[in-house]
Amino acid sequence: MFRFLALIACLTLLSTAPAHARTEGGDPLWQDEFGVVEMSASDGLVAAVGTIINPNGGATSVVRVYDADKKGLLWQEAVAADSVILDGDRVVVAGGTSVRAYDAKKGRLQWSDVAPFAISQLYRDEDTTIATAVTAAGTLRVRVYDTKRGTVLVRDQALPLQGATAFAAGKMFIANSVRVPFEGFSVALCRVTAYSLATGAQLWITIQPFPAPVPTTSRCNVFTVTADQKRVILGGAGHFGDEFMAQAYDAKTGAFLWEHLSFIGNCCIDAVVAIDIERRLVFVAGWTRNIFYETIDQDFVIRALHADTGALQWEGRTPGLACPAPPVHCQVHAKLVLADSGTVYGAGFQGEDGRSKPGTGFLRAYDASSGRFLWEQPVDVEAIAATRGTVLVLTPGTNADDVILRAYDGK
Repeated sequence: MFRFLALIACLTLLSTAPAHARTEGGDPLWQDEFGVVEMSASDGLVAAVGTIINPNGGATSVVRVYDADKKGLLWQEAVAADSVILDGDRVVVAGGTSVRAYDAKKGRLQWSDVAPFAISQLYRDEDTTIATAVTAAGTLRVRVYDTKRGTVLVRDQALPLQGATAFAAGKMFIANSVRVPFEGFSVALCRVTAYSLATGAQLWITIQPFPAPVPTTSRCNVFTVTADQKRVILGGAGHFGDEFMAQAYDAKTGAFLWEHLSFIGNCCIDAVVAIDIERRLVFVAGWTRNIFYETIDQDFVIRALHADTGALQWEGRTPGLACPAPPVHCQVHAKLVLADSGTVYGAGFQGEDGRSKPGTGFLRAYDASSGRFLWEQPVDVEAIAATRGTVLVLTPGTNADDVILRAYDGK
């Protein structure tokens, strides 16, 4: 009964675009507002977990699943829910030590498990679900499930946690930097380590080669890393620790593949802070010095790089010439990037020293192959997901504890 009443109440609050309305790229489709903590999208659906206010005035933890395009809410369930992934026909929810998987369209429970530790985060890796928790000792506990059937593939593995992490093809990758001596000097080079989720064994460790081949980075600051079956891509600040940087490594062997730098002389710390991979392209986002003014102004930047070589394919930048002239500073940073169905979405904001100013956020869309600018929406973006041409964001709500889940036509 609770589920039925909550669903009816939720449907009355959910605002949608009329079903017959024709939309264009960037147009809002629908939105919902509650205490969202996380979302995930796949195969035309989106799942969100968080809390709603119950009839007694308390908070009830729920998972909600929506048609990502325009039909809105499909179902919800009251369940302990701190993290969620959506993959094919399964929605997997973790809350405390409980893991539960539902049929994505109907909401029927398919399997459940009680983990030996309280789970803080779920990750999707091909047809498996990775449940993780950070221990007080600074290690990572991992439990791995077959997403469809719920079979436990890895019961409880302990792995080191010493930098930015990514999961792919049954491995965990850690990216950080390490100091090594070079001709009487100490240089800080990028380092990537791969571990097996099944055994916990270290598979390989690679420090970027120095000096041959000669990467120009001698002070590496790693801010993010992502991976697929073929490559591990890290992003951060390179050169002397102040330049927009990405590096690629072979996911199977650890071989160093390439390095990309912006080569824009600057007064400030430029950086890559977000990465996504789709097909043969790597999309890296962050900021660099504004090339039109000799000031501390910085531009929002997305660059598309060839996955095999790191060669620049196109660049999206803002504000460029629109940046106010000195003494007004114009610092515009990218914070998130996501590629889906041939479109690349980048979320950014205006701020000082990397701190965003509320109300200055925006979401931009580009054609993934050409870099052609498609549209922009003014919205403060806290998280982003996309599926089948619909892009979804989490943005601050009207109340302090609420978050708006908003869907846009992404094409």
